[in-house]
Amino acid sequence: MLVCVKAYDVDEVIQELRLHRAHLCKPDAAGVPRTLFVCLQNGVGSEEAFAAVFGSQYVVGATTTSPISIISPAVVRVERTGGIVALATMRPQDAPRVDRSAIEADLKTYNPHPLTLLVDGFKQSMLPCRVYSHYRGLKWSKLLLNILGNATGAILDMPAEALYADERLFGFEMQMLRETIAVMHGLGVSPVNLPRFPAATLTWAVRLLPDVVLGPVLRGRVAHGRGDKRPSFYYDVIKQKGKSEVTYLNGAVVAYGRRLGIPTPVNARLTEVLTGLVNGELRPDDWRGRVDRLLATGQAK
Repeated sequence: MLVCVKAYDVDEVIQELRLHRAHLCKPDAAGVPRTLFVCLQNGVGSEEAFAAVFGSQYVVGATTTSPISIISPAVVRVERTGGIVALATMRPQDAPRVDRSAIEADLKTYNPHPLTLLVDGFKQSMLPCRVYSHYRGLKWSKLLLNILGNATGAILDMPAEALYADERLFGFEMQMLRETIAVMHGLGVSPVNLPRFPAATLTWAVRLLPDVVLGPVLRGRVAHGRGDKRPSFYYDVIKQKGKSEVTYLNGAVVAYGRRLGIPTPVNARLTEVLTGLVNGELRPDDWRGRVDRLLATGQAK
């Protein structure tokens, strides 16, 4: 079961599905789950929320590295090709082999594992699929990708290219990344390299290299990576829906940082301002292009 709602709607979905828990979570005679909840949400926390109700053996972490736009109901446009659907079970010991020969063998059985069916289905579509070993490494690596130029660009109403061309904002963004990487390290989460987004390599570079070296590399990559699509938080601000996934991205960094005793002032500031804009407590016009205002209360260096 692909769970494709926004992260802030996950709790409502769980409440609806838990009414059918006995049916959904009934394993076969060999103890293999017949239903898997595949969490495609940005940020972190969705897998844990599903596992708390249904059990970790029924949950798969997932993400896609191709930026997409929803044109209309059931119509999706891929903004840039070359990405993948990435999957990782919460309990790797329960997952079947998913290399080509193993999939072909499993499909010939009467009851193939649901993960086998899922991977085979993706591989037959236009979206390549890859299975990773650790779901936390996968989801935190995608979080690194999602926060690049996202909250800062939405608050200031600036595209990634302009944002990363500003030396002050670039330093602000790099401090945000260093806070996030410190939290990941504190949690014992190892990043993984995704196609066209080598998160493990980026983590190493951001921790060890100065901004003057990182700048030329990241400016083009971030601007190109989004295609023609604006950052997701931009749409949260202009639509004024009253809720945003920032809680599960920058906000998650803040929450885990507080738990670990790791300071996260830039992530906290971005979460605070973005939430205020989405809730209507702050006016977008008061922040549009106001770089000095954003940096005045941040901890950019």
